[in-house]
Amino acid sequence: MQNIYPIKYAVEPITELAKKGSNVLGFVVSKVYVIVETKSYTPDGIKFQYQVVFPIKGIKSSRAMKNIRIPEYSSYGQCINQEYSTDVYDTYEEAKKVCISKNGKMLYSMTPQQYDMKMDLLQEIENEIMSRTSDMENVLERPKVYKI
Repeated sequence: MQNIYPIKYAVEPITELAKKGSNVLGFVVSKVYVIVETKSYTPDGIKFQYQVVFPIKGIKSSRAMKNIRIPEYSSYGQCINQEYSTDVYDTYEEAKKVCISKNGKMLYSMTPQQYDMKMDLLQEIENEIMSRTSDMENVLERPKVYKI
């Protein structure tokens, strides 16, 4: 399947399944397929919201890390595996700055040793995601744009 979606970067929460739902372990940078970009004009300025598909679901398990996801559609033409994000970035470096900030806020109550261990784990997961998605590239030609 030829990729027709823009490839960007986003900050993905990594969750760990628990007895009562799931716990967010922290955040990593991931490439994403941008499915929809919505621009809203508000009194506070222009706000963007994106529908994206993370190619690897952010769950800390080897089974979840094996499957590469692509956008999937229902018979009604709606993407069924998209997630919403307000922050999508053109470069890895931009997304990494936000990721570090989010992790710092979330993990502030840990001891330095706990923090270092958690950050090592998150970096390992991020490295795996980036390695598995290294072939995701933007296509040079986009399909024809249709006005509705």
